[in-house]
Amino acid sequence: KTSALSASEFVKFSRAALEFQIYALQNQLDLLNGLSRMTDDEKLDTLYEILDKDGDGQIDARELAAGLRKCDDTLAFADSLQAAVAAVATFDTDADSKLDR
Repeated sequence: KTSALSASEFVKFSRAALEFQIYALQNQLDLLNGLSRMTDDEKLDTLYEILDKDGDGQIDARELAAGLRKCDDTLAFADSLQAAVAAVATFDTDADSKLDR
């Protein structure tokens, strides 16, 4: 038999959910504050560190697609891969199918 939440339980649950949202928003604000103090080169270095999963100093389509899906969790795998391949094809300056810093 499933029981409905009491008013007190509902308030407790709602409060916890809101506190979690506040915590997540505070973390996002802290990140943006940190980014606002960085130069563009420092931002690019940080982005490469995050996306370059194999540590080779380059970003391939697979790594870029994974990063795109982290930014938009509604993005389908095929769509992220298609967007990543297109971006790499557009910005790859030495025809090695990777983005160099």
